[in-house]
This record gives sequence, C-alpha cells and structure tokens, in this order.
Amino acid sequence: MRPKEKILGKYLMIKGKYLTDLLKGNKTTTIRLGIVVPKFKEIIIHSKGIPIAYAEIVEIKHKKISELSDKEVKEDGFKNKEELIRELESIYGHKIRRNEWVTIIKLRLKERIKELPPWYKSNYDPVLIARKALEHINDLCLSKEEVKILETIIRTGSIRKAALELFGSVYKRRIIRGVIRKVFERLRKRGIIP
Repeated sequence: MRPKEKILGKYLMIKGKYLTDLLKGNKTTTIRLGIVVPKFKEIIIHSKGIPIAYAEIVEIKHKKISELSDKEVKEDGFKNKEELIRELESIYGHKIRRNEWVTIIKLRLKERIKELPPWYKSNYDPVLIARKALEHINDLCLSKEEVKILETIIRTGSIRKAALELFGSVYKRRIIRGVIRKVFERLRKRGIIP
C-alpha cells in the first residue's frame, strides 16, 4: 500500500553538502522519502536557509527503495544504494526499510538567484542568532514557543535537527527559520547585531 501523498510547494530544500554537485550538474535528481507530489513545475531551490536557484521539475517517479537502479542512485550523487539509505536515515531520523516508497525528482536548473535576503548578508548563523536572542530575551518579547525553538536550535546545533525534534519532520523547518528571521530583525533594529 502506498503512503499518503506529501505536497511539494514552491521551495525545494537541498542540504548544503550537495549544493555544489547540483549547481555543477553532477547531481540531477533528489530522492525524497514517501510519495511527494509537486504543486508547481517551476520551483526555487533553497539551501542553508537561502534561495539559491530557480529550477524546473522535468520528471517525477515513485518507487520502492528496493526498485531503485544504480543509475538513479548515482544521478542523486550517491555511490550506491546503501550510502543513499544512510543519508535518508540521517535526514528523516528513522531506520529506512527497503520496501518504503521514495520519490525521484529530476531537476533542470534555470538560473542562479543573485540577490540574497538581507538577514543572510550579515553572517547569518542560526545558532549564534538563537544565543544572542536568548541573551536579550526581555528586550525581544518572545513567546514560550519561540523560546523553546531557540533553545532547541542551540542544543541541537541545526535547524534540521531542531525541526525533527520539535515537529518530527524536516518539512517544518520553515517554522524554525521564521522564528530565527524574526529575532534576527529585532536584534538588528535594536543595534544588538550589525
């Protein structure tokens, strides 16, 4: 039985360590756990919390992990299926079975995004921003949920790990990034960070 579909919106997140291969054309697909259904043909590639490039989805395939070919695994930048499975386990935070469904998203990059958002240009580091925000907690009027998110970012050292711990899914990173951006802007307006 196939699992419930997950909708892919306008943004596709790529881990930073795979970005160079994607931009050079050495990685032409991304394999995602579950049945992912894109809402749009044209998307924005995000990595390290910033928009990187515009891309077009040229093909979608749904398969079980056991059905993946060596070619499909290599197009995603992995040497073999075992390496891919280890990476999926680290991303999704659980043991991956060979009968689980995956989605292969074939991409064609269209154009790099040249203008970065202002919060990134100022040496944006989510852990440092979270620490600074908690140092000035009384000045920032933060909710209990925002404080919990900031504490989790500091403890885990990563937006991805914080999303897994707090929400059980890497797909909720946008909530955490929203909090980081919000406190970043407040810290900047108060002159606490440049």
